[in-house]
Amino acid sequence: MTPIRGSTGLTEPNRNLLVLSKDFRPQTGGIAEWVYHVVLAFCRAQWNVTVVTVDTYAAARAMDASEPFTTMRMMPEQDDRLCTKALCALRHVKFARRLGDLFERRSFRYVLAAEREIFRGYNGFLRWLALSYRRVRTGVMFHGTDVEQIARLPWARRRILDHIVRSMDDVFCNSHYVVEAAKAAFPDCSNPVYVGCGVSPETLPTPIRQDSARKVLGIDSQNVILTVARLVPEKGIDTVIRSLPKVLSRFPSTVYLVAGGGKDLVRLRQLAEQNGCAKHVRFAGEFDNRVAAHYYYCAADLFVMPARQEGFGIVYLEAAHYGLPTVGGRVGGVPDAIADGETGILVNPEDPSEIAGVLIKLLGDPELRARLGATGQRRAHNEFTWDAVANRIMAKANLNGTGCSTPCPSP
Repeated sequence: MTPIRGSTGLTEPNRNLLVLSKDFRPQTGGIAEWVYHVVLAFCRAQWNVTVVTVDTYAAARAMDASEPFTTMRMMPEQDDRLCTKALCALRHVKFARRLGDLFERRSFRYVLAAEREIFRGYNGFLRWLALSYRRVRTGVMFHGTDVEQIARLPWARRRILDHIVRSMDDVFCNSHYVVEAAKAAFPDCSNPVYVGCGVSPETLPTPIRQDSARKVLGIDSQNVILTVARLVPEKGIDTVIRSLPKVLSRFPSTVYLVAGGGKDLVRLRQLAEQNGCAKHVRFAGEFDNRVAAHYYYCAADLFVMPARQEGFGIVYLEAAHYGLPTVGGRVGGVPDAIADGETGILVNPEDPSEIAGVLIKLLGDPELRARLGATGQRRAHNEFTWDAVANRIMAKANLNGTGCSTPCPSP
C-alpha cells in the first residue's frame, strides 16, 4: 500500500478516524443518533474511531467507558453565556490547540466533521485552521436545516463558511433533498453525495404484543396514534392536534401519544384544550433509552409526524422497523424515508383536514395498515442500515477495501 503523509511525516497506512460533532449521545435528536450509529458502523468495519464532542452531560463519561471507540469530551459550547466574550474566545483558541496536539499524538487517516456546526462562525474557522494545517483528508456532513439556514448568515460568516466547505475533500448529505440544497448553497464545493440514514434492527428491542405494550403504558384505548419527536413547531405536532376533532368524530376511542420533550409543550397543551381534545392527547415526556421508545412504537397503530422541516427523519425508519405505517410531511428529505403509497403516506404539513382524512383512512383499514407496515419494515431492514451509510462515506472518502460486512444498497 502507498504510504500516507500524516501529521508526523511519512507513516504507514493507518485505520484511525477522527469524528467531530457537537451533537452526540447521550444528547437526543436525529444528528446525535446519526453520528453515534455511524461511529459504531465504522467500528464494525475495524476502524479505530476517536470522537471529539462537548462535555454537556456529567454522566456521559461512564457511558463512554463501555463503548468500542474513544470519546474525548473537550469541545467548548458555541454559546457560553456564563462567561465574557473574551473568555469564551480563549476557550475556543485553547480547543483548537488541543485539536492540533491530538494530531501530534495520533496520525489520523481521515477526519469527518459530522455536522456543519463544527465550522460555525469565527470559532469554526479556528477549528478549520487546526485541521487544514495537518493536511489530512476531511469531509463535512449536512443534515438539512443546517443548509437551509446558511442564506440567513451574516455576509462575513457566510463567506468564511463558503471557503471552508470549498476546501473540504468530501461533502456528505443525509437525503437527496439536502444534496440539492448543498449544491445551491455551495455551487463550487466538492460534489455532494447522498449517504442517508439507517436503523440497527439488531440493537433495537424485539417487538412485543400491542396489548402488552399498552398495558405497560396504561393505555386502554382502541386506537393509538404515535409521534416520537422533540416538541418544536417544525415537527408539525400542532397540525395533528388540529386534525384530531375530525378524527375523533369517526373514531372516538383514539389516543394521540406524543413521546418527547421540548420548548413547545405549553403551547401544544393549550392547543389541545382549545380544540377540545386534551383528554385524547397524552404527552409522555422525554425518555432516554430505546426500551422506552420500544413500548411506544409497539403500542401504536400508526406513526405520524407531518414535519414542516426535516432533512430525513430517522424516526420514520424506527417506526417502520416496528411494522408501523408512517405519515409524514411532503417536505425536505421525508420522501427518502417514506415511500409514498408503499410504506406510508405523505401529506401537506399545514393542512389539518388532509391529515385527518389520512388518519381516518388508516384507522379504518387494518389491512392497508398491515400492508404499508410490512413493506416499510422490509425496506428499513434491507435498504436502510448504518453499515450501508458508513459504506457510502468510505466509498466517497477513498477508504474502500475496508468496507462494512453489509453490502451497500443503491440509494
